[in-house]
Amino acid sequence: MFQERLLSLTGGDRTYRDDIPQLLAAIDAHRDRLVASGIHRIFGASLGWPEWLFEGTGIAPQRTLPRYISLADDLTILANLLDRLGPERMLVEIARRPEHNLPPGLLSVLLSAPTLEHAMRHLLELAERQLPMLNAALTKPDGNCFALSVETMMSGPVGRFYVYTLILMFANMARLHHFGPDADAGAVPVVIVGGESSWHNILEPYFPCTRFVVSHASRLDLAKDWVEAPNPYRDDLIWREGEWRLANAANRASQDELVRRLDFAFRNTLERERRILPLAEAAREEGMSQRTLSRRLTELGTSYQERLDLARSYMAEQLLRDEKRSVASIARMLGFSHSSSFARAFASWTNLSPGQWRTERAASARALPDG
Repeated sequence: MFQERLLSLTGGDRTYRDDIPQLLAAIDAHRDRLVASGIHRIFGASLGWPEWLFEGTGIAPQRTLPRYISLADDLTILANLLDRLGPERMLVEIARRPEHNLPPGLLSVLLSAPTLEHAMRHLLELAERQLPMLNAALTKPDGNCFALSVETMMSGPVGRFYVYTLILMFANMARLHHFGPDADAGAVPVVIVGGESSWHNILEPYFPCTRFVVSHASRLDLAKDWVEAPNPYRDDLIWREGEWRLANAANRASQDELVRRLDFAFRNTLERERRILPLAEAAREEGMSQRTLSRRLTELGTSYQERLDLARSYMAEQLLRDEKRSVASIARMLGFSHSSSFARAFASWTNLSPGQWRTERAASARALPDG
């Protein structure tokens, strides 16, 4: 089993944790910034949540991780994993499971982009917003290729591995964009620059590409024709929604990150799992009690119920667009026990019943000129 293989390994004589004080000093202004804990949650669950995973962090040992953690804790957990598992084993697992590198909602948006270039620029903007200590750019140094370069103030072995995994994340996204989320891995026209020769050697069977190049600089080279080719999995509705979210997030830069995370979690749970995110689960994901979460939302002028209603109202309109869906089935999808309860809630959101909303939408569609 994966867990048994990992627990049997040692990280060698190299101590990555020794690198953390200097690394955190270099990024001091950003150490409390919240970042997604995604890949650490995958490793933690696979390892059975050992206590050493949390050493040096502000997080008490537990059977999960909050969805978002501080950058300081993120880097410390990474160093703990590197010390116990070694970088090569971590890279293999990251390459083997590319779909776990990105949140499911974001991955759906990226796989729906018109071209790989659109997807990469979208992901690049998100990465730069979440990690301002990065300096990343997608350029065309010549007429035949694109180059994604990444520079950072994070130095030392942990920082170098961190940047290399970001490059690998973009390469994984490019692979998924090319083959689709359920396709077997195949060769992709990219050159991964950076890292160490041992990293490249162990990655090659799992990530066949044009070639690997060892370098202190980190870069991803991609064939121009491939990056600009139309995406066969393109979905304009999902892509436009993702672009709207990205633009809207920029316009609401002053809004508390907590509210943005909750809005995403509510909508993602409704869209993908067809269930309501309970207050207890939302609080647990944020690493706080239900009472603390409720108080924080009150201080921000909102509430758990208001955020839930916003997500429900959005999903209700999306589902009502499908005329084949009954109002009763939509009510159940949104967590209402009766159609009448859903109808009352929908009227409070839109001043229309579900049937009236469908009628008005159909009339508006008929009024639009052809072409």
